[in-house]
Amino acid sequence: MMQPWHGQQLRRAEDFDSAHRIASEAINRLQLVLSINRQAAAKPVALVIEQRQPDESSLSRVYPFDTRYAGNLAGGFIAGESPEQLDAEFRGMQGNALARLAATLFSEALAEVNEDFAFFKYWACLEVLSEELGSDGDVNIIDGSPWPEKVGPLDPGPRVYAMIASILSSKNVHEPSFSAPGTDLYDLVQTLKARRNATAHYGGFDAGSQAQQSRSWYPHALKSSTDTFQWLLTARSTCVTVLRFALSSKPEGR
Repeated sequence: MMQPWHGQQLRRAEDFDSAHRIASEAINRLQLVLSINRQAAAKPVALVIEQRQPDESSLSRVYPFDTRYAGNLAGGFIAGESPEQLDAEFRGMQGNALARLAATLFSEALAEVNEDFAFFKYWACLEVLSEELGSDGDVNIIDGSPWPEKVGPLDPGPRVYAMIASILSSKNVHEPSFSAPGTDLYDLVQTLKARRNATAHYGGFDAGSQAQQSRSWYPHALKSSTDTFQWLLTARSTCVTVLRFALSSKPEGR
């Protein structure tokens, strides 16, 4: 019988193999939750499974992970975490395939050393979440004005924008501060989408590429070539905000 983790129900496993499958799923889900809270990928060292014997002794098996210890990352209260929050997000990810996919993309983006690929995965995380949290209707800017550009029905930009705007409004978050170094949320969304487009169509952004200069998204992509690290930090924090909202709410099915 597997021991519970902070409020989790006991789950009975018939043998080591079934216990390993159950524990592996829980570890994967917990890794994703920790990556959202610590904004760094969690790397388990080993899984230990104990089987209770009839004489009250126990038989153990150790399943090591291919992980090299690289020091501790601050967690717990010192990092602003709470067991209740971790548990709520752990539960929220169970059975939510879109949130799990988005959290996986986010975790991959955190570990990505190529900035173009990181932008691509952060945007993919937001786009996936917008399938459940976004709006399919006409989208207006926060100030009430219509969407500034003509877009097709499959363009994810307005849907991602509407999703983030709704969350910011529900939490009374100051839009310009949240969107920096973008001038506002529209600028942020367009810039992140532009970097996604550059990577999807050209393998990465190249400011000197004449082919990319001819694309409508080029000016927004060019913005991110200045203070790129801060743009990535804002992309990361935006994903965290939306992921936490998705894991703590029960949006209607689409």
